[in-house]
Amino acid sequence: MSATLRMAGRNYGLSGIGYVVHILIPAALPSILFGLKVGWAFASLAMVIMLGLLVEGLVFKTLERVTIRRWGIQH
Repeated sequence: MSATLRMAGRNYGLSGIGYVVHILIPAALPSILFGLKVGWAFASLAMVIMLGLLVEGLVFKTLERVTIRRWGIQH
């Protein structure tokens, strides 16, 4: 926490929860939003990976099994 934020809180007569709500949270908001943005990007990436594995396991494995059974094609 910077000295400037502490001085601002003292100038407003804030302490405890008021200091946190009116000084610390607004000062930390850009970092909080950046963290949420990065977290959302990783969550979207994880979703794409899971969806790809699901399609691979259900659709393509089934098509491969049906193709091998019908035409007798072996690897």
